Amino acid sequence: MYKETRNNLDTFLKIDSLWDETTSVSKLKEALNNDNWQIQQAALSAIGDRGELKLLTDIDNILEIQDSLDIYGCPDEWDFDAASSVAEKELWRCRFRVKQAALIAVSKLIDKHGGDIVDDVLLNKILKYAVDQGEDFSIRVASCEVLGKIKTPATRKILEKASQDAETCTRLTAEEGLKRAKVTD
Repeated sequence: MYKETRNNLDTFLKIDSLWDETTSVSKLKEALNNDNWQIQQAALSAIGDRGELKLLTDIDNILEIQDSLDIYGCPDEWDFDAASSVAEKELWRCRFRVKQAALIAVSKLIDKHGGDIVDDVLLNKILKYAVDQGEDFSIRVASCEVLGKIKTPATRKILEKASQDAETCTRLTAEEGLKRAKVTD
């Protein structure tokens, strides 16, 4: 899926352009399909910052793709030389980063447009991520952050479960989400 990471001027200029107001939504969407995970990550961040609600379905699609990849397949996260191909090496480098950027983008879109923008399919993914010990803690944290902004019985139940997570950041983010939900009840 991914080609070798390119840390060159062209890559940096492409990334930087994603926040430019003259960059069209179609260009942002195109960047989500880039073979460089860094550009995908930046596009997701720009979508959230710009409040591009039109691309919420595309964010859901990115999460679906990321879920199908062996992003945690690296036997040791620093042993990239064990990869059998450039694509596998880049997948290991990407790890949780694109998925985390997608969740942060959803969180920013909720901030701008409200929690009702999240449909049941996307919500169910985020509910699962929040408590899935197979996910990196950064994914559980970002999921708990999103869930703290969507006040439903299902989100509360998962936040209660995540507030028992052994990982501190996940636990504290879930606890904060529960506090926010109680303030508005």
